[in-house]
Amino acid sequence: MVAGIGAVCLLFAGFTLSHPRPADEVKAGQTIPVCAFAAAALVALLPAATILPKSSDDAVWLAAAARARAEIDAQFLRVFDGQGTSSDVHDLATQRL
Repeated sequence: MVAGIGAVCLLFAGFTLSHPRPADEVKAGQTIPVCAFAAAALVALLPAATILPKSSDDAVWLAAAARARAEIDAQFLRVFDGQGTSSDVHDLATQRL
């Protein structure tokens, strides 16, 4: 459904952009480069890439295990309390599940 709505929006945008402007319309003094729109689209899609499924030897992970995530968060809080180091958090986060 979302893809359908997006397709309709793209078609409508293409249709409206394909028509020439009326001759009496004043041209804008300042325009935004197309590369700025492309960069904004890329930046908007980066968070979505973080939740893409990850695959390993024989499985597809949709997210990290909740228990492992809880351990990492707890160690992170211990570091802020002065009871651990940042390398402890790094080691815990990078170990193979």
